[in-house]
Amino acid sequence: PTEYRSLVKRVEADFRAQGKGTVSAICEPPAEVFSTMMEALRQKGDKAEAWVPVKLLAEDGSVVTEVRFLDSVKKL
Repeated sequence: PTEYRSLVKRVEADFRAQGKGTVSAICEPPAEVFSTMMEALRQKGDKAEAWVPVKLLAEDGSVVTEVRFLDSVKKL
């Protein structure tokens, strides 16, 4: 169990190429996403939001789509 709950409030996508075959998603947010969110939780109280990047890759490793989602975190 965690003391926070997360909600995806918005999703945006930039399509780069047509995906053929298996496509995989890679979500490796930069450290500043977490540090910004934690700092906002300390300053503002019980809520914070940050855009989190995700890349969809084709089997050959090329980028098919770049996605961002707005993650809203709330302290319970």
